[in-house]
Amino acid sequence: MVEFLEPYFEMEDYNMDTAKRVCGDVAGLLSWTKAMAFFHSVNREVLPLKANLTLQEARLKVAMEDLAAAEQQLEEREQSLREVKEQYDKAVLEKQRLTEAANLCLRKMNTATALINGLGGEKVRANLVKTWMEILSSRSIPYTINLNITYMLIESATVSEWTLQGLPNDELSVQNALIVTKSRSYPLLIDPQNQGKMWIKNKEADNNLQITSLNHKYFRTHLEDCLSLGKPLLIEDIDVELDPVLDNVLEKNFIKSGSIEKVIVGDKECDVLKGFMLYITTKLPNPPYSPEISAKTSIIDFTVTMLGLEDQLLGRVILMEKSDLEEERVALFESVMQNQRKMKELETNLLSRLNSTQGSLVDDEELINVWIFTQRSLYERHKALFTLMMAMKIDLHKGLVSHEEFMAFIKGGASLDLNAVAPKPFKWILDITWLNLVEINKLSTFSEILKKIENNEKDWRTWYEKEKPEEEDIPCGYQKNLDVFRKLLLIRSWSPDRTLSQARKYIMDSLGEEYGEPCILDLEVTWSESEPRTPLICILSIGSDPSPQISSLAKLKEITLKAVSMGQGQEVVARDMIESSMINGGWVLLQNIHLSLPFATELMTMIIDTEQIADSFRIWLTTEVHEQFPIGLLQMAIKFTNEPPQGWNVPYEFNQADFAASVQFIQNHLDDMDPKKGVSWPTVCYMLGEVQYGGRVTDDFDKRLLTTFTQVWFCDVLLRPGFEFYKGYKVPQTRNLQGYIDYINSLPTTDTPEVFGLHANADITYQINTAKGILDTILNVQPKEGGGGGGETRESVVYCLAEDMLEKLPKQYNSFEVREALQRMGPLLPMNIFLRQEVKSTLTDLKLAIDGTIVMSQNLRTSLDAMYDARIPEKWLKVSWESATLGFWYTELLERDAQFRNWCQNGKPNVFWMTGFFNPQGFLTAMRQDVTRAHKGWALDSVVLQNLITRYAKEDLKEGPAEGVYVHGLFLEGASLDRRSGKLVESKPKVLYEQMPVIYIYSINTTAGKDPRLYECPIYRKPQRTDQKYVGSIDFETEHNPRHWTLRGVALLCDIK
Repeated sequence: MVEFLEPYFEMEDYNMDTAKRVCGDVAGLLSWTKAMAFFHSVNREVLPLKANLTLQEARLKVAMEDLAAAEQQLEEREQSLREVKEQYDKAVLEKQRLTEAANLCLRKMNTATALINGLGGEKVRANLVKTWMEILSSRSIPYTINLNITYMLIESATVSEWTLQGLPNDELSVQNALIVTKSRSYPLLIDPQNQGKMWIKNKEADNNLQITSLNHKYFRTHLEDCLSLGKPLLIEDIDVELDPVLDNVLEKNFIKSGSIEKVIVGDKECDVLKGFMLYITTKLPNPPYSPEISAKTSIIDFTVTMLGLEDQLLGRVILMEKSDLEEERVALFESVMQNQRKMKELETNLLSRLNSTQGSLVDDEELINVWIFTQRSLYERHKALFTLMMAMKIDLHKGLVSHEEFMAFIKGGASLDLNAVAPKPFKWILDITWLNLVEINKLSTFSEILKKIENNEKDWRTWYEKEKPEEEDIPCGYQKNLDVFRKLLLIRSWSPDRTLSQARKYIMDSLGEEYGEPCILDLEVTWSESEPRTPLICILSIGSDPSPQISSLAKLKEITLKAVSMGQGQEVVARDMIESSMINGGWVLLQNIHLSLPFATELMTMIIDTEQIADSFRIWLTTEVHEQFPIGLLQMAIKFTNEPPQGWNVPYEFNQADFAASVQFIQNHLDDMDPKKGVSWPTVCYMLGEVQYGGRVTDDFDKRLLTTFTQVWFCDVLLRPGFEFYKGYKVPQTRNLQGYIDYINSLPTTDTPEVFGLHANADITYQINTAKGILDTILNVQPKEGGGGGGETRESVVYCLAEDMLEKLPKQYNSFEVREALQRMGPLLPMNIFLRQEVKSTLTDLKLAIDGTIVMSQNLRTSLDAMYDARIPEKWLKVSWESATLGFWYTELLERDAQFRNWCQNGKPNVFWMTGFFNPQGFLTAMRQDVTRAHKGWALDSVVLQNLITRYAKEDLKEGPAEGVYVHGLFLEGASLDRRSGKLVESKPKVLYEQMPVIYIYSINTTAGKDPRLYECPIYRKPQRTDQKYVGSIDFETEHNPRHWTLRGVALLCDIK
């Protein structure tokens, strides 16, 4: 039908315009015919497509059914694969464990084999000795059973005589004395406690012992006289070098001239008479003597032993408590020693008589007299540290505390890697707390603690969140089952800030109530304990000066005090003062003696050598800590110190003079004040905050804090009735001196942090840092040899740790990738590569040294000790960053490497981890430079950082900003963050740090100042807020005045470890 219409469609007048002129209805019919024709042509193409669609849909249905069946089958296969893979992983872990166990067993077997081979000759010698004893016994030849080599070489009477002369009565001291008297070389005594020197002085007292020193002006004369006259010579308190003039004497290069021996001393020849003996002593505890000195002398360690110290302390206790018994004991000891000596002489004499008598023994009347005579005779930043160490050492010695418990207490989980231990069951448990708990879980007493925590979360969290958990009952039955020390161990693991509180309980329980009480410095008591030859040394700390107290004490005792501040040219004045006061009496105060160390050595000699000193003479010294300070002077003195000021980023020398000047200024200001205008508070704030005290402040944020203090405390509100600095701290309403004194005495002994505008959490931070300092010090002073009391040796522990760290060490960087990355990252990546090489080198060399393949150098020994103590080796620290523990440091190393490696391989990260940079301040500066270069006409000096606190976590951001950077990993200290508004709010109790969301940092070009309503929050790399660790600042919105957060000490930290 449509085909018949085609000719009509081609006609010229078959269109709408013609149809409309003819008739409107015809126009509609024309439009309909054209539409039907078009529909027919389109439908002719669509019908086959519809038929094909139906066919394809049917095929699709079949295919989808097949796909569903295949996916079901794939899921089943993947589930089976996961199960098999899980079994495989378990098998690999078991294989690794067995391999490590086999390697450990192999090392033990090799060590045991080497030991057996090395001791192979011992069995032969033991059999030989046994055979000899059997032969001697069978032939009735008397012999000594259990022969003691020491007493074979020396008589017991001589040992008793040495003991009476002051030698400690322990085996090591006797052996040392034996070497001193029997060695062919002259002895050099390492004698920090003057034990050996006192013994030599008493031993040689009857032989006119000459005492000298290398820096004595008559040293050469003393040496020549002793050689020529045959007298013993004691050279005391040498350093690490000897005078070359002693070389010929030490090497015994004696020239025989007839019956007389001669030796060349310098440029002079001296006779060497019989009776000459040379003794040399040093007070250095670990002197690095050269091999030449070691070859020329017999170096003997006379450091006091535990047994010797116990013997001496026991003697002092008896002397103080029962002096008559001690005197009687000494008298009896002398009598026994003399009797032993006499018995030995009589025995020698008797044997001589028996051997030399001719004929019958009864004919020797003297021998008979001896026989008859013999027949008749056949019937006090460390008081808490010291007491804690003393208590633990005593309990260790008694067996009440095991070595494993002791090490767990001082180290905690410092050596553990957070990623290598069981994951935390609950987010509220801190990382370091969990590592500590994992460590004590290895102890039998706490073997179930991890399970008990997991099964009793509510009880443990309630106990942990208490203000003083040590005063509460410990969950899961531990309250009844633990003694005081084990409770201390648990408290130290859970709540480090309460460690000192529980430690005080332990000290009082172990040593007595009086040992737990604080000891306050009393100069008068310190003076009363001194003697004319006992210096009193004050070790200075910044901002503390005992001079006014010493002067006040001198006035109280009506004693003349002469003072001089040491420095260049002051030695003559000081020498005259000392010599005059030694004769006439009185006190001498030498301030800053560390500025004249040579004179300090001369002072020690003056005190020792001066024969007559007035009873009222005292020498007071003030000094800063100095490595070259004469150790002899330090040991013979009474030492005391004052606490430094706390709370500032940098310790400042605030002193009484600053306070006096400030008071004087305020007095003058009030005198000159116009009563109508009143006090000029801006003037007062400026003078106190910028001049009197502020002149000493160098840190910008410390100056801001000081300024805030003056603005808050020095204003009109101060004079209003009812004003309080803090609750209970008000201006007393009194007009007399006694009223002020009474009010001051009524104030609390210890001020809470809130008094100074800080949050209560600040005290927790302080307590944690104090406890950590004490535990670190205890760890540092532990012996560095052996296993320290049982269990694995230091070497085996470090070997396993080195193996584990080497296994986790990131792979080496690709050189091509490195060259490309250098163009993008500057010097950051090369430092990362160097650090990896340093770590690998140290760990590999340590393993080889422990195996005995290479020599254990001093650097390796230091690294071994550091790793055993869970500290960062010094070589690594020099090229890396600080961290609380070795475990945290290594975890951060892996995380830093992951960030750099990801940057190398995948390009610029969307979000940067601020902690992962060696120089985060340089990173922000580089960002400012990039933004400046991207905007034509911008100057770097006028480009400032701006920020936006987002609500995002790092995982929420899939791409970086168009300009600026996203950063994460910052922690907020001193405040909390309202996530909805992005404003600062008060910290939650016991939450010291809060992790921040992602922060957007960008730059703008402006010369306008910052909005005063915002709080400028400093960023530091570590919790120690110093200029060296300052990164930059972030602005926070706040409902409070920004001064509130300044007093709170709010800051952002890149790392909280």
